[in-house]
Amino acid sequence: MSTLVRSRAAADPAAGSASLWSLVLAAMVLRMAVLLASLLASNGGRPWIEPDSAAYLETARSLALKGEFSRGDEPEVLRTPGYPLLLALGAAVGRIEATSLVLQVMLGGLSVALVYLLAKELQLAERVALTAAALASVEPLGVLYAGKLLSETLFAFVLLAALVALAAGLRRGHGGALCVGFALLVAAAFVRPIAVFLPLVIWVVVALRSRPWLRQLPATWFKTCSKPIMSLCLIGGIVPAGLWAQRNADVADYRAFSAVSDVNAYFWHAAGVYAKQHRRDLRDVQREWGLASREAYVAAHPEQRVWSQGARYRWMRKAAREILESAPGTFIEQYGQGLVATLIDPGSGALIASLGGQRLPRPLRLILHALAASALAGLYLAALAGLVLQRSRFFTLAGGQVLLVTGYLLVLSGGPVGYHRLRHPVMPLVCVWAAPAWASLAERSGRTRPASSAAAI
Repeated sequence: MSTLVRSRAAADPAAGSASLWSLVLAAMVLRMAVLLASLLASNGGRPWIEPDSAAYLETARSLALKGEFSRGDEPEVLRTPGYPLLLALGAAVGRIEATSLVLQVMLGGLSVALVYLLAKELQLAERVALTAAALASVEPLGVLYAGKLLSETLFAFVLLAALVALAAGLRRGHGGALCVGFALLVAAAFVRPIAVFLPLVIWVVVALRSRPWLRQLPATWFKTCSKPIMSLCLIGGIVPAGLWAQRNADVADYRAFSAVSDVNAYFWHAAGVYAKQHRRDLRDVQREWGLASREAYVAAHPEQRVWSQGARYRWMRKAAREILESAPGTFIEQYGQGLVATLIDPGSGALIASLGGQRLPRPLRLILHALAASALAGLYLAALAGLVLQRSRFFTLAGGQVLLVTGYLLVLSGGPVGYHRLRHPVMPLVCVWAAPAWASLAERSGRTRPASSAAAI
């Protein structure tokens, strides 16, 4: 049936559009179903709340009610305002959690459409683009995190939109699309600070490849005005981050885009090295150093009670650097282990926890573990095959940006604790690479099924 639908879609653009929006609707229904199942399994709890959710909710309420980006009695410099702005929509109507979850389910479904558009911009066939969308609609991490009050779903949506615009601009020589792509990359950085250097990295790569790229483009106004447009993209990619860093300096004596890098360096990288050196559990070290809250941190470092936020974070950066420089081998080892764990953790533990955890029958838990692991392995193997089958599409300047973004996000996700959540934003891209192999497999199975039926008759 799926092969028939794809073949009809390939012949009829209207059928292709209908198939795409059917997948978008199915993705929304699946995400809502998993969210409702987790709610039922929680016995009246709030399964969408994770440890990071409280900070997002507090800053969102501050934005909605006071027009300030703050937490407690201090301006917020650890988080950036992108995701809290989405939550603030719910806070404004008085139903912050329910409204935000519905919006995230919708964004999760619309991300499926963006996967399709990205595949089309990379010049993949209609049936392959629909296959990519189908894979993204059921990808486990996308389904799970649409029902969590975390920045993952919004970040993946904005990042996909940026990549679609960049691919369109690079493939067609469309200056407007290129500018929109860089603007969306900046927006993604305000959702998750990990993306703050992406505009600059992509700009440098495009600039280095500009001569052969421009030679391939037809004679258009963009070809004539490419230097001013690229300069505008560079300025647009750097200035907003610089302005936010200046805001942090003005309100908290902290001249950087986000303090999350200093917090991660101290409480994760340095704490991981310290824990291994002293043969202690990482969680015990983090608790002792005050990770749980600002009050816990000040209790662990009473001399910093009167310090500014900026002074505290600068101290964390310095302390982390001293520990990491004292044992670079241990740091590199732990960082590599974290990268591997991020790649291979199927996320089934988090899914099972959302659906009831140990209350689920053991055979069902084992089945869910096996399904999640099989799905991840299937995507990885198909992605490798797809990169080979469609290398002429994926290893272009436009396709190379997708590879570059994936590598950038994964390389920065290492650490003492690898976690599937860090892999979330790259999984839609893996679906695009996996689509050619899965589409080819579906087409072959569609050809052989009638023949085997005829032989049986």
